[in-house]
Amino acid sequence: MKTNSTYLFIWLIGILLLSNPTSIFASTASPTTYDSSFHAMIAPYINNGTEKICINDTSVYENMAFPNGVSDLAFQSYLKTHNKQLNPIVLFEKDHGLCYRISNLVVLKNTDCYVCLFYINAAWDFSRSLVYAVYDWSGKELYSKLLSSEDRLLGYNDGVYRQTAYYLDSNLLSLWIYCRYIHYDGPIAKTEHCQYRIADDGVLH
Repeated sequence: MKTNSTYLFIWLIGILLLSNPTSIFASTASPTTYDSSFHAMIAPYINNGTEKICINDTSVYENMAFPNGVSDLAFQSYLKTHNKQLNPIVLFEKDHGLCYRISNLVVLKNTDCYVCLFYINAAWDFSRSLVYAVYDWSGKELYSKLLSSEDRLLGYNDGVYRQTAYYLDSNLLSLWIYCRYIHYDGPIAKTEHCQYRIADDGVLH
């Protein structure tokens, strides 16, 4: 009889624990919880290797249309609105509609963060800006830098047409900027070369 009472007591305790939404089984948060919507958006673009855009590919055609455009408009909107460098563009689009398109997106998984490198193209003059941004696992921006631009909304309007090419090699980013004064198909007036080291937290040095 005592054994039956013990089994009945254990059975009742088990029922109470399983039926209580605040039981001990539900109180422990998963250590791998993340923003699944951000992860799902960014996952197709993650490249664990290196990325190279050919240095010689600096013709006018490189700036026309939107090459290798990001097809997911929700993700494009996310990258714009979660990037402090692009605030002027976001404000402009609120009044004028979607005038900018992100293209040539590369995402590198760097320790606990995502390093993003992409162009943002203006629809009316095909000008491009090269944006570097770092996001944590939840999609919060940790760091960003405008590497090259000729866009007046972003504060660059000196009449120089800048075309860029870059090469990523592990934690080293090499950037070439081709400056032209007579549109994109004019002669190259000068070439600027920059190198950055990508730290473990994604910050450029």
